Amino acid sequence: MFDQQLQELVKKEGDLMMFEYLGLNCAIVRPTKMRHWCGYVGVSKGSRLDEKKDYYPENLDGKDMKISALEKAINNLQCHGGITFTGKGYWKNAKDDYYFGFDCAHYGDKTALDFDDGGEYRTKEYVICQVEKLAKQIKEILDLKL
Repeated sequence: MFDQQLQELVKKEGDLMMFEYLGLNCAIVRPTKMRHWCGYVGVSKGSRLDEKKDYYPENLDGKDMKISALEKAINNLQCHGGITFTGKGYWKNAKDDYYFGFDCAHYGDKTALDFDDGGEYRTKEYVICQVEKLAKQIKEILDLKL
């Protein structure tokens, strides 16, 4: 996609969209000057996933670590580039939820500031689909008795 076409598409797509999917608060946001999309799925305070972070410590030193089925499910969430964000929503009018999120600024992703023809631009529609995919997984975890 040529730079001018990409800039026009970015302008047309906007910078923020909030919606509900499967009863979960979702958002897609362009948080930086790089103008790439990020996608988020929120869980309400007090839910079993509220403030759950990555359960894999950085330094296991080869020790066998036992983790629960819930912890495994959280660590196996699949979305574009994997989970790169957990925390409170930082965008305007964000719900008071705990969010799991991802970004589209990985190797192979084209952002609006990329001046070469490499990479693929992730459209608003693509990111919405990824958010819905993530929401389905989170909803399954919330509904299971893990």
